[in-house]
Parts: sequence; C-alpha cells; structure tokens
Amino acid sequence: MPTAVKLQKEYGDAIQVIFVEVQGHSMDEVLPFALKRKWLGSGVAWTTERPFRVDLNGIPNYALISPDGEVVSWGYSNQDHKKVVELIEGFVKSKPQREDLPKPLVKVYKEFDKGEFAKAWKEADKVEAKYAEDAQVLRFLGDARREVRETVERRSQRISWLVENGYPLLAEAQWKDLVKVVKGADELVALVADVTARIDTDEFADMKKAARSLVKMEQALYESGGKDGEKLAKKLRKFAEDHAGTPLAARATQLADIAAKVGSVRA
Repeated sequence: MPTAVKLQKEYGDAIQVIFVEVQGHSMDEVLPFALKRKWLGSGVAWTTERPFRVDLNGIPNYALISPDGEVVSWGYSNQDHKKVVELIEGFVKSKPQREDLPKPLVKVYKEFDKGEFAKAWKEADKVEAKYAEDAQVLRFLGDARREVRETVERRSQRISWLVENGYPLLAEAQWKDLVKVVKGADELVALVADVTARIDTDEFADMKKAARSLVKMEQALYESGGKDGEKLAKKLRKFAEDHAGTPLAARATQLADIAAKVGSVRA
C-alpha cells in the first residue's frame, strides 16, 4: 500500500490510485487507520465498495485499468510492482491511437491531445470551411468537436463539484487553467460560463479565505498522522461551528471525526 501511495505522488494527475477495503471495515474505521500511517493527503481515493472483482483471495491484490477503461492487468501487488510500473509508464508516454483518421483532422487532434481546446476548435473551423463538401471528413470532424465539448463539460462539472464540496482553492486553480485553454472559442467559453459565474462572487471569495485556514489544519493533520488528534479535532470543530451550513464546515467535521478516532486505531 505505501508503494501505491508513492506511485500516486510520482505520477500525479496521470493516474488515480483507489484503495478498496475488502475485509468488512467501514470508512469510519478505514480513514483513521490510513491517517495514522500518513497515507491521507496523497491524492489517493478510498472506498469500501468494489468496482469489480478479479477473483483473487489474498491481499493486497490489484487491478490496473487503462485510460480506455479496460482491465489490463491484475494480481498481487507485492509480486507485480515492476510490471505495473512498466504498464503505467507505457500509458503515460503513449499517444491516443485513432484509426482511419482523415489527414485534415490531424492538427485538430494534435491540439486537443495537448489540452489546447480553443486551438483545436479553430483548427476544426478551418477544416469545416475547406472540406464543406467532403462527407467523410465532416463526419470525423463532428466526432472531434463532440470530444472537445464533452471534455470541457467534464472539467467544468468537476470544478463545480469542487466548489459545492468545499474545495474552492483547487476549484479556482482548475478553473483558471480551463479558462485559459478555451479562450477565443465562444462555444467552449459558454460551457464554462456557469462555473465562472459561481467563482466570480463575493461568497466564493469568502469561501477561499476560510479555506486557507482549513487547508493549514488539514495539512497539519496529514503530516502528523493524527498525533494530538483530539487537539486538532477540537480546532476543526470550532472551525465548523464558525462556518456552519457551508461545504467547508462539512469537510472540517469529517476531518475532526477522523482525527478524534485515530488514537483508538491499532498500530
């Protein structure tokens, strides 16, 4: 498990490690356990629900899912570490393969794959103007535009989720990145308009200010592994009281509960 945490830190957003508890413990038990071992705050996700089964009885076991959603490897993680790292490296360095892609769309996808959505959209405009009578090119072009729109929509929805669940600092950072790469393409800018309106408010500014205090307490909790958990829990509950009814209060309460329970966790 510590090795998986290291992989998440090393590869960052390129991968997502998800730990699945399979021995019948609740999240109320799992999270204090993870905190005590300083595994929280690493970007790793945690759950007690199995997304699928790989018919392995021993633990720890794993399944590696490709960017296309295919299970490409499974087994026991203490035996297959080198294999998993090699597969991850391959996915991180590989470029998307698109069969039968008409040559005029190569530039569109080149910009799209770099995350330059406005540039991809403008390239698509050029292709549409030049190949207005080519049904095959237009069909692929429609697919390309849909991919761009759906990607921008997903990122916008993710930012909205961060705002709604008390992560305004992360939301703003991701919003700035997204706004930058859609600028100049009106249809794409419109897809971000709702989240932009939410971020450009006094309420959001107040949330950011409060979030900075919460982040400091959260980092202290993760770095200490829950040492002096009761003391930190008290501070977090006071923060929750001061910001009652907000997503930040809900986050602070959850952290306080984890901190309070870490002392009862077996080593």
